[in-house]
Amino acid sequence: MKLSDAVMNLLARHGIRHLFHDRSAASPEKTSLLAAAARSGIAAEGLPDLALAEAAAEGCSAAAGRPAAVIGTSGPQGGCTALLLLLYSEKEGFPALPSGRLAADGATPPFHSEDAASFDAVAGAADLYAKIGKALFLADRARSLRASFRLTGITLEQNADSLPLQPFKESEAYWELLASEPPIRDSDLDGLIESLRVSKRPLLAVGAGVRLSGAAAELRELLELTGIPAAASLGGLDSLPSGSPLHLGLADGSRPSKPDLVLALGCTSAFCGCLRGTGARVIRVNYESCRYGSPEGSPDFNSDPRLFLTALCSRLRAIGFSRSPKATRRKLPASGSPLPAVLLPDALLIARPDLPGLRKLLNRSPLRPGQRLISIAGGPERTAAAAYGAMIARPDRAAALMADSRSLSAIPSELLKRLAPAGSEPMPSPLPGSRILLLPLRKPAASGPSVI
Repeated sequence: MKLSDAVMNLLARHGIRHLFHDRSAASPEKTSLLAAAARSGIAAEGLPDLALAEAAAEGCSAAAGRPAAVIGTSGPQGGCTALLLLLYSEKEGFPALPSGRLAADGATPPFHSEDAASFDAVAGAADLYAKIGKALFLADRARSLRASFRLTGITLEQNADSLPLQPFKESEAYWELLASEPPIRDSDLDGLIESLRVSKRPLLAVGAGVRLSGAAAELRELLELTGIPAAASLGGLDSLPSGSPLHLGLADGSRPSKPDLVLALGCTSAFCGCLRGTGARVIRVNYESCRYGSPEGSPDFNSDPRLFLTALCSRLRAIGFSRSPKATRRKLPASGSPLPAVLLPDALLIARPDLPGLRKLLNRSPLRPGQRLISIAGGPERTAAAAYGAMIARPDRAAALMADSRSLSAIPSELLKRLAPAGSEPMPSPLPGSRILLLPLRKPAASGPSVI
């Protein structure tokens, strides 16, 4: 077995089913990995450039709930080749890769903050295998991943049977990582419960981590136990219980009053920074073992949201919970009408987070049960590529691209043909009371792994 096969088999064991790459760039490492991907049952899709390949992987990962891979090369005739692994994580910033190909032969995509120095060096085959295993393990725990591995200088065609390839779970680093995870203590939960009890205007902020951890039922239980209203980021909107009077819609939407305490569940550090800008005290819950740095970026409870909510609800039932007489019950807005039934209840909606009118539309018309919004930062071409990736990942679900007329006109013709071939699919239709257009996506042809 070749080293390239060992790497692709490792990716397949962790649920990776799709790999995206830049068609215009070539390198021996890329050729070796594409061939190994086909042997491992991983489908490979080529796109016009590296930025679109990364966006497609992001959309694919978001729709499937499992990582996707990208092979990137710094120049069309070779250069620095890297393997990028992505598991969709709600972002409020910019894409990880530049809008064009990598600017210089020596440039590489961003690395995990924890392993930046070692990833930047040309690692040995065993070290590469171990670091990929560690990144995928962290993705399984934190349900988010953005790690890049430099491949230039590594002979992927060498015999892997003669290499000391050690699974990450058999390494000392695995046990050190488990030992470093802090427990959820009753005393810490009691302090949080007391803060919620005396708060005059508490708010639950729900991020994409709630859905990714499968904690929607636990969130509903917390709402029932406390009566505290909940708002969401774009990525967490589908986790809020439909029809609940405690459903406030988007966290940055119009609210009767500003919160004085926010319990942020499964939210990114950037989103929590926006919440802190309102003057509220923010208590953040998210699992981020691989994130080190300033205290402002670290969660108050470094825990899987589902495990945390299970422990918190259990503690609430054990000690009882009632709001302080001084706490004021906030006036909740009336729920709006759900998004039009032009889509199936379980449709995937792909949109840019800064799409004009999107937040206003979602505050007025919440998602229907089963609908999911996938927000992809960047320009219209990135959003379209992400929609293509989502369509590939979930051919069993209806999907639609949300855009305005200017955005649709900026989508490359090749991508537009892949999304909705002319003459065979409905044209974009406007959503009532909005300038946003809805473009239903075609269903991809069922096929096995292929290299385009």
